[in-house]
Amino acid sequence: VRVAPRDTAMPSAANNSSSSSASLEHEGTQDKVNGAVEPATVCVMADDYNENACLQGAACDILASVIAWAVAREGVPLNVSGPLVIADYGASHGANSSVPAIAAAQAFGSLRASSGLPSVDSVLMVQDLPENNFTELLKVTKSALPDSITPVAVGGSFYERVLPRNSLHLGFSSTAMHWLSSPVPALLEGDIFPIQALGSDEAFAFSDRAASDWAQLLRMRSEELVTGGLLVLANLARTDYGKTGSEALYNLMSRTAKNLCAEGVITEKQLHRLTFNDWYRSRAEFEDPVALAAASLVVERHDTEFVRFPMEHATSDPEAFAQKITDYARGWSESTVFSTFSHPASSGSGTEGTAGELTRTFFERVRLSIQENPSAYDSPLFYSFLVLRKV
Repeated sequence: VRVAPRDTAMPSAANNSSSSSASLEHEGTQDKVNGAVEPATVCVMADDYNENACLQGAACDILASVIAWAVAREGVPLNVSGPLVIADYGASHGANSSVPAIAAAQAFGSLRASSGLPSVDSVLMVQDLPENNFTELLKVTKSALPDSITPVAVGGSFYERVLPRNSLHLGFSSTAMHWLSSPVPALLEGDIFPIQALGSDEAFAFSDRAASDWAQLLRMRSEELVTGGLLVLANLARTDYGKTGSEALYNLMSRTAKNLCAEGVITEKQLHRLTFNDWYRSRAEFEDPVALAAASLVVERHDTEFVRFPMEHATSDPEAFAQKITDYARGWSESTVFSTFSHPASSGSGTEGTAGELTRTFFERVRLSIQENPSAYDSPLFYSFLVLRKV
């Protein structure tokens, strides 16, 4: 395990404004289960997600280097008669799709040239849920890609097959597959992120869903991949000791919601409904031998490392740091918070202000708390970089 170096400049992926794969793979609402409050599940990326996806961009830069390594080892069959087919699963608004795709196309081109084969063009399939902003996604990716790579949008869930069978040469994804396929009918007591409750009965419901989701996802990718094709994935993860790097931020967001409830600003029903439908897998969960064997996939390489936010140290400019971290969190969590505060309050208890006002209050409190003690939130996040090959 190593820590990626801090870079005070924006990484190349973010500079190219090309896509972070942090899209959500679920939507809608979950009915009450045994009379319990249903969890919030309406989730989409914020409109300014691309501008605040600096961490995802840093992870994509590492992912691009892993892709280049994998292709150079002849992980992709050279006998391609048509275009090289590449796919980004969970492309969101497009901030980081181009860097890994260009790395794949260049490595493949070099490999073919060294074998005396002519170059071929590439097609980049950018996948996300149908509700995603595909206009923005295609606009951003097309502007960042060379003419030899053509982006094509694909609407659907990556827990389903979204490409023709045996058509894909290389698939990749970054910071997306921690989101689960559908709402888990379990509510967390006092926490809003399942990983905070690691080891509890409630958390088991999320880990169980994550395991079945992972097996399903691998089977769908295997159906799409050609024999010898590659799947290269960068995902938020947890260490063998349960550490993710997100602990301070997640605890702060949970504490902020609890304080709003204690003050009567939101209701207990709304507090309990605020649950994020995700799971940070361990190395063992990523390398589940049963799931891999069922999908005819083998592990070629699996690295883990802590990835830092590409910005100055927290103490150099606490106000700017707090705004940056808050914007990062808001980019992927705002819709869940908003949908929670939009939910009708329980009887006998009113809600002060509109959902929009409450959401702004929530994130402003998060920002001010970070600004008061910025070094507590200057923590790298733990990532898994996994290379799989279809056999």
